[in-house]
Amino acid sequence: MSKRISMHAAVIGALAVAAGADDWTHYAQNSSRVSAVPLALRPDAPIGGVEWTAATGPSGQSLEFLGQSSVVQSGDHVVALGWVGGVFSAIDVRRADGSVRWFTPIAAPALDSWASPAIDAVNESAIVATGRQVRALALSDGVIRWTVSTNRDIANASPLVTTDLGAGDRAFITDFGFSSVPGRLYCINVDPFDAALNPYTPGQVVWSKSIGQISGATPALAGDKVIIATGDGRILAFPVDAAAPPEPVWERSNPTGLGFFGAVAVRGNFAYAASYSFHGGQTSANLIKLNVHTGALLWSAPCNRTDAAPIPLANGTILLSGGISGFGSMPSLELFADLGASGFLIWDTHLAGGPSVGYWMHTPIAVESSHGYQVLVSAPPAGDPYGPSSETLRLDLSKMPSDPAFVMQTLSGSGVSAIGGGGKMFGFGPAGLVARFVPMSACPADFDESGSVDFFDIIAYLDAYSAGDSAADLNGDGTVNFFDLQDFLGLYTTGCS
Repeated sequence: MSKRISMHAAVIGALAVAAGADDWTHYAQNSSRVSAVPLALRPDAPIGGVEWTAATGPSGQSLEFLGQSSVVQSGDHVVALGWVGGVFSAIDVRRADGSVRWFTPIAAPALDSWASPAIDAVNESAIVATGRQVRALALSDGVIRWTVSTNRDIANASPLVTTDLGAGDRAFITDFGFSSVPGRLYCINVDPFDAALNPYTPGQVVWSKSIGQISGATPALAGDKVIIATGDGRILAFPVDAAAPPEPVWERSNPTGLGFFGAVAVRGNFAYAASYSFHGGQTSANLIKLNVHTGALLWSAPCNRTDAAPIPLANGTILLSGGISGFGSMPSLELFADLGASGFLIWDTHLAGGPSVGYWMHTPIAVESSHGYQVLVSAPPAGDPYGPSSETLRLDLSKMPSDPAFVMQTLSGSGVSAIGGGGKMFGFGPAGLVARFVPMSACPADFDESGSVDFFDIIAYLDAYSAGDSAADLNGDGTVNFFDLQDFLGLYTTGCS
């Protein structure tokens, strides 16, 4: 009995400090870069058709969006990058109806960069990183609040904004480094000046650090550390609250020697990164798992070449999009098993004869539904590889790629890059920025079916969990175990929004 009470207390304590969130404020959803959402999406509930398409500016200007960039969303603000009447800009679209609230011209992307913006919800700013500039734009009207100049062009790296450093939150970004000119990691203050607690003005560079060869090194947050991956095959962790250029807390080299050109994803105590191989077949690159506290390498498994962020899931699997048409590989979506100290490839859609989905620049969205795990993934873009996709596939992760039921739904007209508040899915298509409605069933976090999510749902679920009741099998795998408890934690935290 005491053991059961201890478990109840631990879970209740964890939930008491958790904050619900349904916004998509960063590339790959949040500062940890895990593109997975705990939505109660039933397999038999179709995602809706197009609700709106943003295609013209407030004065009728044509909109062309940066196809492989991601939108970010907070409240009624949906922020994207693209061209307004031919001028590269940050664009704020209203979530409710797709009308353009404002657009602000910014530096054009260099080196074919598809970097995404971020939203600093606390300071109500959009953070954009293009060319050799990082800028904060007021969410209310797009006015430029501050600008930071970088030493070199920003290539495919998206900004990170912290929200848990009290009066001194920071933005992190990297620029491009190659050959004899190293790229740098920049730490920028985003909060108001405070002589005692935060002696920096908004937009002031707190420090920058020479890293070396980097491209697409999108920073990820792991508790008190910022983690980046480099083009020469290193993973580095730096203290998030340093006041001067810090030395790495730890550094780890890729055992294959291959380079990394995308974001690290952090879930719990572990970080995941996938490399890019410039030659070889469908499994010529590698996916690695590290301990975020020590940098210890836990395992490495062959994977498709990619710049995308891995997606570690609560059920002990990992999704990865990768591949390019040519040079020995093909676009694909891959699923891996994470056994703790080892990992392996379960399937690759191309090798398994499945649909043509995924590619090296695209990070899909996993749906960790109590009704079964699913994934929303874009088809490879036709023609211009940097352009938008024209199709999103919804896949059933309980099926094999060759199973006809693997494809649950095909959504024509756009790819997918975000699922924001209110159950809206956003993605770029040939016609513009597209929004669709994602239906959610009765909220499984309301476990006692009282009509509200509260303390009594915790008690009801933990009673069912302790008894091994099948009602507590939230992921539907036939076993009541820790993964179901993780699912409930996520569902309760998110609530029924």
